[in-house]
Amino acid sequence: WTLSLSTGYGSTFSGGETTLLAPNVLDFWRDFDGERTAEAPSLVRFLPPTFGRFMAFDGRVPHMVQKVVTNGFGPLNSRIMIHGWFAEPETIWYGDELENSEEAENILNEKLENILQVLGSSEVGRVLGFLSVRLSISPGGSVISVDAVCDTLREDPADFSGAVGYDHG
Repeated sequence: WTLSLSTGYGSTFSGGETTLLAPNVLDFWRDFDGERTAEAPSLVRFLPPTFGRFMAFDGRVPHMVQKVVTNGFGPLNSRIMIHGWFAEPETIWYGDELENSEEAENILNEKLENILQVLGSSEVGRVLGFLSVRLSISPGGSVISVDAVCDTLREDPADFSGAVGYDHG
């Protein structure tokens, strides 16, 4: 993730855009269309470092930062960012303390392990990527909502090996 504190984009400096490879490029040939253009705007996303812009993305997606030109205004008038990384999957609590939070956490972690085993098995098609969900739980313990906060899950191409029409190329 990144948070931009830059205030002079386009005036005191240029460049510094975070550049992410578009998801379709990682699987370019699956839906290849020779009529579609393959120029930079369809292959990468350029995200300018404007003040207050927060970006959360899967760090395994190829990414880079464009060269920064300060136009002679110095580093404090240039690209200033705070960045970090997502942590390994774990249960994180926000809000009021629950009476039995340790017990609830153990139950959620057990269910998370079950979900991870199913996703990595042949019961369903295997998936690769990152999924972060937010569960809203009522004071009585029932689930109010489940929301995907970040979802980069994709089918595992290895599952297609041996399938009719699959090209090992």
